[in-house]
Amino acid sequence: MQRRVTTTTASNIPQLAAIYYPDPTAPVLDLALAHEWGIQLVGSPAEPFTLTTRAAPEAVIIDRAVLALVDTTWLRDQQRQGRLIVGLNVPPVQLATITGYTGATGSFRQDWAGQPFYSFTYQWQQDGRVTQAGLSSDAITSPLGFIGRLASELQTQRESKVQPPTGVAIAVATRPAR
Repeated sequence: MQRRVTTTTASNIPQLAAIYYPDPTAPVLDLALAHEWGIQLVGSPAEPFTLTTRAAPEAVIIDRAVLALVDTTWLRDQQRQGRLIVGLNVPPVQLATITGYTGATGSFRQDWAGQPFYSFTYQWQQDGRVTQAGLSSDAITSPLGFIGRLASELQTQRESKVQPPTGVAIAVATRPAR
């Protein structure tokens, strides 16, 4: 049984340009806290929708339970545009396979013994070639620890990118219901 991550609010939580596709029945993150952190919650990915934000999100966060509903072509495109792709309770090798990240070498812990965890991957490109890429995974020991790591990764991303992603409208395609 997966635990849901909750905590009390803190005044120093960074506002993040991220979108979160939660499991509608048992989200990994507390939805109110995600909203407080500036993470935009989206409706069920089982339905087509268009998400428009003031600035393009820097990260796409997806719960494992809804990952199969997200169009992998769209997700790979988000990564190619320089967005951090975060899978909650998604093993890193599975996330790498879905996003097309080919640099997964070595061993990664695939299960955190029922404790919530995250995996993320990124791939920055310039002139059609990958200039920097990575894959990581860790336990979510506290919501503020997770958000701090996410904020740190996004800051590193901002400082390292030569060409940040552009655009303000994102259309998400989903697989048809079976």
